[in-house]
Amino acid sequence: MIRTVKIIGRAIDARLGDSERLVGSKALFITAEILDDDAQKDIKSGLLSTVSIGMTGHDVRCSICGQDLNEGTCEHVRGENMMGRHAAGISFR
Repeated sequence: MIRTVKIIGRAIDARLGDSERLVGSKALFITAEILDDDAQKDIKSGLLSTVSIGMTGHDVRCSICGQDLNEGTCEHVRGENMMGRHAAGISFR
């Protein structure tokens, strides 16, 4: 099944902060510019209350060792705490 996706806007800013729903966890807060007129109306009316995001990372590196994850994997498992640090893929562009 092929699903078409309608792009309605772009993320213009993001910050990491404390989750407003899950106490003690972090959340990514994204500011979006909604470019689609119909989507703007649906958001204002409450018909659209959540959206999904997609992202392409061209330079993604391990937060622990700096390995370029587009060129191969490293021994660190994303999402786990390893050596006292949280392992994650960090996108630089």
